[in-house]
Amino acid sequence: MNSRIRELSSLFSYHVTLRVHGSGMLFRDTEDFNKFLRSLQKAANSYNMKIVAYALMGNHIHLILQGNLKLMSRVFQSMGASFAKWYNKKYGKKGAVYDQRFHSVPINSKEQFIETLTYVYNNPVSANIVKDAADYEWSSFRSIANDEASITDVDAVSEVCDLEFLCLLTRKKAARDWEWTDPAYEGRPKDAEVKDFIVREVGKHQKGFLKSKGNDFLRLIFEKLLDLGATLSQMERATGISRYRIQKILS
Repeated sequence: MNSRIRELSSLFSYHVTLRVHGSGMLFRDTEDFNKFLRSLQKAANSYNMKIVAYALMGNHIHLILQGNLKLMSRVFQSMGASFAKWYNKKYGKKGAVYDQRFHSVPINSKEQFIETLTYVYNNPVSANIVKDAADYEWSSFRSIANDEASITDVDAVSEVCDLEFLCLLTRKKAARDWEWTDPAYEGRPKDAEVKDFIVREVGKHQKGFLKSKGNDFLRLIFEKLLDLGATLSQMERATGISRYRIQKILS
């Protein structure tokens, strides 16, 4: 089966998801988390890849990376070899610890960048692990909320958005009672434009059947809408599909 061609980001920024190979939880103790972060940092530095954000969950990992897409596979191969060797020795296992075929979504606008940051930061909140993203030890949100040392490039975040505002936004989004708006941002399409785009993609008579479509089909639509600059809330309103399902499909 042919591998899907990865799309380039105009901002050289990507939302990357790694999933645990097989079933079960990857991280069992603090040492595992710390070893993974050190391995990631070393591999990223080797290929001039910036780590913008991360959230290490039990069976998957969310990252926002900046750099050359062609070198990204090498980053994960290098990290995987180092971490897997250590991990397998510790737990008496063999083979890969996470799927080598990582999922990546190109980030092409300021709003999509901020939307993705808040999504990554709030993963532990969505999983009902913590109520405040800053309370989760294995997320880079603490580096901007609590000014803690981190392997992430905080400057890459502050170039896109004021950090204080981003903290507020992340917490408001977790409460599900606020949507980001920025008077300086003029690239977001109107709701009518989002709906017209969907009609052009799927046809007028098929729009009402989107909820029944498979995730692979919907992912293509949602990724194109992200490229257009649409927010998750706009996608929810235009399709009738919940924001939670949209996030799951894009993750």
